[in-house]
Amino acid sequence: MFTGRRTYANVLGFVVYTLGGWAFAIIYAAFFFAIGYGNWWIGLLFGAAHAIVLLVVLLPLIAYVHPRMANEYDGPTYTRRLEPPGFIGLNYGYRTPLSVLIAQMAYGAVLGLCFQFNSFQA
Repeated sequence: MFTGRRTYANVLGFVVYTLGGWAFAIIYAAFFFAIGYGNWWIGLLFGAAHAIVLLVVLLPLIAYVHPRMANEYDGPTYTRRLEPPGFIGLNYGYRTPLSVLIAQMAYGAVLGLCFQFNSFQA
C-alpha cells in the first residue's frame, strides 16, 4: 500500500504494523488509566470492541485508500488487481473475521494483564 517496489513492501509493512501496534498499546493503556483499573477481562472486552470497529468500519474502507485494490463497485483494472475485503472481510473467507476477533481479544487480554501487574497502576 505504501510502496510499489516489492522489495521494500515487506520491510515497510512490518515497520508500519509494529508502529501501529505500539500506538494501540498506548491507547489501551490510556483507556486503563482513564477507568483507573485494568485486567485481562477488561482488556478482552476492549479488544473485542476494537475488532468490531476494525471489521465493520475500517476494513471495508481499505479499498478506497489502497492504490492497488479494486472496490466493491468497480471491478479489477490493470493497476487495481487486489480483491476488496468486503463487509467484515468475508471476501477473504469466514475465518477472517473470526481470526481478527480472536487476535484482538488476545491482544487486549495481554495488555490488560500487563496493566494489572504494572507497578505504575494507581
